[in-house]
Amino acid sequence: MAHEAISVIIPVYNGESYVKNCIESLLAQTYQNFKMYIVDDGSTDSTLVVLDNYKNHPKIEVITQKNRGVSAARNKGLEFVQGDYISFVDIDDIVAPDYFESLLSPFLTSEITLSICSYTAIDLEKNSKTAPSLAAGKMTQDKAIEYILSERGPQGYLWNKLFLSKQIKENHLHFHSDIFMAEDLLFVVEYLLHGGDIYITDRPLYEYMIYSGSSNKTRLSTLKPGYKKYFENFLLCLDRIIGSLPEELFLSKQAASGRKGRVAIQYLRANNLMVNADKQLTAGLKQIAKHHKRDYFNGLDASKKAKIVYLLTLYVPLLILWRDKKHFLK
Repeated sequence: MAHEAISVIIPVYNGESYVKNCIESLLAQTYQNFKMYIVDDGSTDSTLVVLDNYKNHPKIEVITQKNRGVSAARNKGLEFVQGDYISFVDIDDIVAPDYFESLLSPFLTSEITLSICSYTAIDLEKNSKTAPSLAAGKMTQDKAIEYILSERGPQGYLWNKLFLSKQIKENHLHFHSDIFMAEDLLFVVEYLLHGGDIYITDRPLYEYMIYSGSSNKTRLSTLKPGYKKYFENFLLCLDRIIGSLPEELFLSKQAASGRKGRVAIQYLRANNLMVNADKQLTAGLKQIAKHHKRDYFNGLDASKKAKIVYLLTLYVPLLILWRDKKHFLK
Protein backbone atom coordinates (compact mmCIF):
# COMPACT_ATOMS: atom_id res chain seq x y z
CA MET A 1 0.00 0.00 0.00
CA ALA A 2 1.27 3.48 -0.89
CA HIS A 3 2.28 5.57 2.09
CA GLU A 4 0.15 8.66 2.72
CA ALA A 5 0.59 10.67 5.93
CA ILE A 6 -2.44 10.73 8.23
CA SER A 7 -2.82 13.36 10.96
CA VAL A 8 -4.96 12.28 13.91
CA ILE A 9 -6.63 14.98 16.03
CA ILE A 10 -7.57 13.83 19.53
CA PRO A 11 -9.19 16.35 21.91
CA VAL A 12 -9.03 15.41 25.58
CA TYR A 13 -10.45 16.81 28.78
CA ASN A 14 -9.98 14.87 32.01
CA GLY A 15 -9.27 11.62 30.19
CA GLU A 16 -6.77 10.06 32.59
CA SER A 17 -8.74 6.78 32.67
CA TYR A 18 -8.91 6.36 28.90
CA VAL A 19 -5.93 8.06 27.28
CA LYS A 20 -3.51 5.13 27.43
CA ASN A 21 -5.92 2.61 25.86
CA CYS A 22 -6.77 5.03 23.07
CA ILE A 23 -3.14 5.83 22.27
CA GLU A 24 -2.02 2.20 22.40
CA SER A 25 -4.80 1.12 20.00
CA LEU A 26 -3.56 3.74 17.54
CA LEU A 27 0.09 2.77 17.94
CA ALA A 28 -0.88 -0.82 17.07
CA GLN A 29 -2.11 0.15 13.58
CA THR A 30 -1.11 -1.93 10.57
CA TYR A 31 -0.64 1.36 8.68
CA GLN A 32 2.06 3.29 10.47
CA ASN A 33 2.57 6.54 8.56
CA PHE A 34 0.57 8.77 10.88
CA LYS A 35 0.99 11.22 13.73
CA MET A 36 -1.29 12.03 16.65
CA TYR A 37 -2.02 15.60 17.73
CA ILE A 38 -3.47 15.31 21.22
CA VAL A 39 -5.04 18.59 22.34
CA ASP A 40 -5.49 18.83 26.09
CA ASP A 41 -8.37 21.21 26.78
CA GLY A 42 -7.33 22.34 30.26
CA SER A 43 -7.64 18.99 32.05
CA THR A 44 -7.76 19.17 35.84
CA ASP A 45 -6.99 15.48 36.46
CA SER A 46 -3.81 13.50 35.69
CA THR A 47 -4.25 13.42 31.92
CA LEU A 48 -1.05 15.39 31.29
CA VAL A 49 0.86 13.11 33.66
CA VAL A 50 -0.16 10.11 31.55
CA LEU A 51 0.65 11.96 28.33
CA ASP A 52 4.09 12.84 29.69
CA ASN A 53 4.99 9.17 29.30
CA TYR A 54 4.74 9.67 25.54
CA LYS A 55 6.56 13.01 25.34
CA ASN A 56 9.45 11.58 23.30
CA HIS A 57 7.34 9.42 21.01
CA PRO A 58 7.79 10.45 17.34
CA LYS A 59 4.13 9.74 16.53
CA ILE A 60 2.70 11.90 19.30
CA GLU A 61 2.54 15.66 19.77
CA VAL A 62 0.77 17.05 22.83
CA ILE A 63 -0.78 20.51 22.57
CA THR A 64 -2.23 22.30 25.59
CA GLN A 65 -4.78 25.09 25.89
CA LYS A 66 -7.09 26.58 28.50
CA ASN A 67 -10.48 24.93 28.74
CA ARG A 68 -12.50 26.19 25.76
CA GLY A 69 -14.49 23.14 24.72
CA VAL A 70 -14.15 20.32 22.23
CA SER A 71 -14.72 22.47 19.12
CA ALA A 72 -11.93 24.85 20.09
CA ALA A 73 -9.67 21.87 20.82
CA ARG A 74 -10.30 20.39 17.38
CA ASN A 75 -9.73 23.77 15.74
CA LYS A 76 -6.41 24.01 17.59
CA GLY A 77 -5.47 20.60 16.24
CA LEU A 78 -6.28 21.72 12.69
CA GLU A 79 -3.67 24.47 13.06
CA PHE A 80 -0.93 21.88 13.60
CA VAL A 81 -1.70 18.99 11.25
CA GLN A 82 0.66 18.24 8.36
CA GLY A 83 -0.77 15.08 6.79
CA ASP A 84 -2.56 14.55 3.50
CA TYR A 85 -5.48 13.03 5.41
CA ILE A 86 -7.10 13.94 8.71
CA SER A 87 -8.72 11.61 11.22
CA PHE A 88 -10.55 12.55 14.41
CA VAL A 89 -10.56 10.16 17.36
CA ASP A 90 -12.23 10.57 20.77
CA ILE A 91 -9.97 9.90 23.73
CA ASP A 92 -12.34 7.43 25.43
CA ASP A 93 -12.61 5.17 22.38
CA ILE A 94 -10.37 2.60 20.69
CA VAL A 95 -9.85 1.53 17.09
CA ALA A 96 -9.29 -1.75 15.25
CA PRO A 97 -5.71 -2.53 14.12
CA ASP A 98 -6.62 -1.96 10.45
CA TYR A 99 -8.65 1.21 11.08
CA PHE A 100 -6.34 3.50 9.09
CA GLU A 101 -5.49 0.93 6.43
CA SER A 102 -9.15 0.23 5.68
CA LEU A 103 -10.19 3.89 5.64
CA LEU A 104 -7.27 4.88 3.42
CA SER A 105 -7.71 2.10 0.86
CA PRO A 106 -10.75 3.60 -1.00
CA PHE A 107 -8.83 6.85 -1.60
CA LEU A 108 -6.22 4.89 -3.53
CA THR A 109 -8.72 3.16 -5.83
CA SER A 110 -11.60 5.67 -6.22
CA GLU A 111 -12.18 9.37 -6.76
CA ILE A 112 -13.62 10.23 -3.35
CA THR A 113 -13.23 12.95 -0.73
CA LEU A 114 -14.46 11.07 2.35
CA SER A 115 -14.01 7.50 3.57
CA ILE A 116 -16.36 6.09 6.21
CA CYS A 117 -16.50 2.89 8.23
CA SER A 118 -19.07 1.31 10.51
CA TYR A 119 -18.56 1.17 14.26
CA THR A 120 -19.49 -0.73 17.39
CA ALA A 121 -21.33 1.24 20.07
CA ILE A 122 -20.51 -0.24 23.47
CA ASP A 123 -22.81 0.80 26.31
CA LEU A 124 -20.77 0.03 29.41
CA GLU A 125 -23.67 0.70 31.78
CA LYS A 126 -26.02 -1.70 29.97
CA ASN A 127 -23.19 -4.08 29.00
CA SER A 128 -24.43 -4.14 25.40
CA LYS A 129 -22.92 -3.83 21.94
CA THR A 130 -24.56 -2.67 18.71
CA ALA A 131 -23.09 -2.23 15.25
CA PRO A 132 -25.18 -0.54 12.54
CA SER A 133 -25.38 -2.18 9.14
CA LEU A 134 -24.48 0.46 6.56
CA ALA A 135 -24.99 0.62 2.81
CA ALA A 136 -21.47 -0.16 1.60
CA GLY A 137 -19.85 1.29 -1.50
CA LYS A 138 -19.55 4.60 -3.28
CA MET A 139 -22.14 7.39 -3.01
CA THR A 140 -22.57 10.69 -4.81
CA GLN A 141 -22.66 13.97 -2.91
CA ASP A 142 -26.44 14.40 -2.60
CA LYS A 143 -27.11 10.79 -1.58
CA ALA A 144 -24.15 10.92 0.81
CA ILE A 145 -25.38 13.98 2.70
CA GLU A 146 -28.91 12.56 2.82
CA TYR A 147 -27.60 9.28 4.25
CA ILE A 148 -25.38 10.99 6.82
CA LEU A 149 -28.32 13.13 7.99
CA SER A 150 -30.38 9.97 8.42
CA GLU A 151 -30.44 8.22 11.77
CA ARG A 152 -30.01 4.97 9.83
CA GLY A 153 -26.76 6.08 8.22
CA PRO A 154 -23.18 6.52 9.44
CA GLN A 155 -24.23 9.74 11.20
CA GLY A 156 -22.23 12.93 11.39
CA TYR A 157 -19.67 11.47 13.76
CA LEU A 158 -16.10 12.51 13.00
CA TRP A 159 -14.37 9.43 14.31
CA ASN A 160 -15.57 6.89 11.73
CA LYS A 161 -14.31 9.01 8.83
CA LEU A 162 -11.10 9.96 7.03
CA PHE A 163 -10.98 13.44 5.48
CA LEU A 164 -8.80 15.08 2.85
CA SER A 165 -6.62 17.67 4.56
CA LYS A 166 -6.51 19.76 1.39
CA GLN A 167 -10.30 20.09 1.24
CA ILE A 168 -10.44 21.27 4.86
CA LYS A 169 -7.60 23.76 4.60
CA GLU A 170 -8.38 25.25 1.19
CA ASN A 171 -11.96 25.97 2.24
CA HIS A 172 -10.99 27.20 5.73
CA LEU A 173 -13.32 24.73 7.41
CA HIS A 174 -13.53 24.80 11.19
CA PHE A 175 -15.81 23.93 14.08
CA HIS A 176 -18.33 26.60 15.09
CA SER A 177 -17.73 27.73 18.67
CA ASP A 178 -21.42 28.47 19.32
CA ILE A 179 -22.60 25.00 18.27
CA PHE A 180 -22.22 22.23 20.84
CA MET A 181 -24.98 19.88 19.69
CA ALA A 182 -24.16 18.04 16.46
CA GLU A 183 -21.18 20.32 15.77
CA ASP A 184 -19.58 17.31 14.10
CA LEU A 185 -22.58 16.83 11.78
CA LEU A 186 -22.40 20.48 10.73
CA PHE A 187 -18.68 20.12 9.98
CA VAL A 188 -19.20 16.97 7.88
CA VAL A 189 -22.01 18.55 5.83
CA GLU A 190 -19.98 21.71 5.23
CA TYR A 191 -17.05 19.54 4.17
CA LEU A 192 -19.13 17.56 1.66
CA LEU A 193 -20.65 20.73 0.21
CA HIS A 194 -17.23 21.45 -1.26
CA GLY A 195 -17.59 18.45 -3.53
CA GLY A 196 -16.78 14.82 -3.93
CA ASP A 197 -18.21 11.36 -3.45
CA ILE A 198 -17.88 9.17 -0.37
CA TYR A 199 -17.05 5.51 0.15
CA ILE A 200 -18.52 3.44 2.98
CA THR A 201 -16.88 0.31 4.38
CA ASP A 202 -19.47 -1.74 6.28
CA ARG A 203 -17.03 -3.08 8.83
CA PRO A 204 -17.01 -1.89 12.46
CA LEU A 205 -13.46 -0.55 12.79
CA TYR A 206 -14.13 1.87 15.64
CA GLU A 207 -15.30 1.13 19.19
CA TYR A 208 -17.46 3.97 20.47
CA MET A 209 -17.68 3.77 24.25
CA ILE A 210 -20.84 5.03 25.95
CA TYR A 211 -20.27 5.82 29.61
CA SER A 212 -22.93 6.78 32.13
CA GLY A 213 -23.43 10.51 31.82
CA SER A 214 -20.88 10.86 29.02
CA SER A 215 -23.28 11.50 26.16
CA ASN A 216 -24.93 14.79 25.26
CA LYS A 217 -27.50 13.11 23.06
CA THR A 218 -31.02 14.48 23.36
CA ARG A 219 -32.61 11.34 24.78
CA LEU A 220 -35.88 11.55 26.68
CA SER A 221 -34.54 9.05 29.21
CA THR A 222 -31.60 11.28 30.15
CA LEU A 223 -33.19 14.70 30.53
CA LYS A 224 -31.16 17.06 32.67
CA PRO A 225 -31.70 20.57 34.01
CA GLY A 226 -31.10 23.00 31.21
CA TYR A 227 -32.25 20.46 28.60
CA LYS A 228 -33.79 23.30 26.58
CA LYS A 229 -30.41 24.74 25.62
CA TYR A 230 -29.39 21.41 24.08
CA PHE A 231 -32.50 21.14 21.93
CA GLU A 232 -32.34 24.83 20.97
CA ASN A 233 -28.70 24.43 19.94
CA PHE A 234 -29.51 21.32 17.91
CA LEU A 235 -32.25 23.22 16.08
CA LEU A 236 -29.82 26.09 15.45
CA CYS A 237 -27.33 23.62 14.00
CA LEU A 238 -29.97 22.17 11.69
CA ASP A 239 -31.02 25.66 10.59
CA ARG A 240 -27.43 26.31 9.51
CA ILE A 241 -27.31 23.04 7.63
CA ILE A 242 -30.62 23.72 5.88
CA GLY A 243 -29.49 27.25 4.99
CA SER A 244 -26.22 25.99 3.54
CA LEU A 245 -27.73 23.38 1.24
CA PRO A 246 -28.43 24.50 -2.35
CA GLU A 247 -31.81 23.70 -3.88
CA GLU A 248 -30.28 21.28 -6.39
CA LEU A 249 -29.30 18.96 -3.53
CA PHE A 250 -32.94 18.00 -3.12
CA LEU A 251 -32.44 14.79 -1.13
CA SER A 252 -30.04 16.49 1.28
CA LYS A 253 -32.37 19.45 1.76
CA GLN A 254 -35.31 17.15 2.44
CA ALA A 255 -33.27 15.07 4.90
CA ALA A 256 -32.12 18.12 6.86
CA SER A 257 -35.66 19.50 6.98
CA GLY A 258 -37.02 16.14 8.10
CA ARG A 259 -34.35 15.86 10.78
CA LYS A 260 -35.43 19.25 12.13
CA GLY A 261 -39.02 18.03 12.33
CA ARG A 262 -37.88 14.93 14.19
CA VAL A 263 -35.85 16.97 16.70
CA ALA A 264 -38.81 19.32 17.22
CA ILE A 265 -40.96 16.29 18.08
CA GLN A 266 -38.35 15.03 20.55
CA TYR A 267 -38.13 18.50 22.11
CA LEU A 268 -41.92 18.71 22.29
CA ARG A 269 -42.12 15.37 24.10
CA ALA A 270 -39.39 16.45 26.52
CA ASN A 271 -41.14 19.74 27.24
CA ASN A 272 -44.44 17.95 27.84
CA LEU A 273 -42.78 15.79 30.50
CA MET A 274 -41.97 18.85 32.58
CA VAL A 275 -44.29 19.64 35.52
CA ASN A 276 -44.76 23.21 34.32
CA ALA A 277 -44.58 22.74 30.57
CA ASP A 278 -43.89 25.93 28.62
CA LYS A 279 -47.11 26.45 26.64
CA GLN A 280 -45.62 29.07 24.34
CA LEU A 281 -42.72 26.73 23.57
CA THR A 282 -45.19 23.90 22.93
CA ALA A 283 -47.05 26.00 20.36
CA GLY A 284 -43.83 27.00 18.62
CA LEU A 285 -42.52 23.45 18.44
CA LYS A 286 -45.80 22.21 17.02
CA GLN A 287 -45.51 24.75 14.23
CA ILE A 288 -41.97 23.60 13.45
CA ALA A 289 -42.99 19.92 13.48
CA LYS A 290 -45.98 20.57 11.21
CA HIS A 291 -43.87 22.61 8.80
CA HIS A 292 -41.26 19.86 8.41
CA LYS A 293 -43.62 16.86 8.65
CA ARG A 294 -43.82 16.13 4.92
CA ASP A 295 -40.05 16.09 4.52
CA TYR A 296 -39.67 13.77 7.51
CA PHE A 297 -42.35 11.40 6.24
CA ASN A 298 -40.68 11.24 2.81
CA GLY A 299 -37.22 10.63 4.28
CA LEU A 300 -35.18 7.56 5.13
CA ASP A 301 -36.07 7.54 8.84
CA ALA A 302 -39.85 7.52 8.55
CA SER A 303 -40.83 4.01 9.61
CA LYS A 304 -44.51 3.31 10.20
CA LYS A 305 -43.97 3.45 13.96
CA ALA A 306 -42.05 6.74 13.74
CA LYS A 307 -44.83 8.31 11.70
CA ILE A 308 -47.44 7.24 14.24
CA VAL A 309 -45.43 8.69 17.14
CA TYR A 310 -44.90 11.92 15.19
CA LEU A 311 -48.62 12.31 14.51
CA LEU A 312 -49.73 11.34 18.00
CA THR A 313 -47.31 13.85 19.53
CA LEU A 314 -48.89 16.57 17.42
CA TYR A 315 -52.55 15.62 17.63
CA VAL A 316 -53.02 13.28 20.63
CA PRO A 317 -50.30 14.58 22.98
CA LEU A 318 -51.87 13.18 26.17
CA LEU A 319 -51.48 9.62 24.86
CA ILE A 320 -47.81 10.14 24.08
CA LEU A 321 -47.32 11.90 27.43
CA TRP A 322 -48.80 8.89 29.24
CA ARG A 323 -46.51 6.58 27.28
CA ASP A 324 -43.42 8.72 27.92
CA LYS A 325 -44.14 8.98 31.65
CA LYS A 326 -44.49 5.22 31.82
CA HIS A 327 -41.21 4.57 30.03
CA PHE A 328 -38.96 7.44 31.10
CA LEU A 329 -40.15 8.65 34.50
CA LYS A 330 -40.13 5.39 36.41
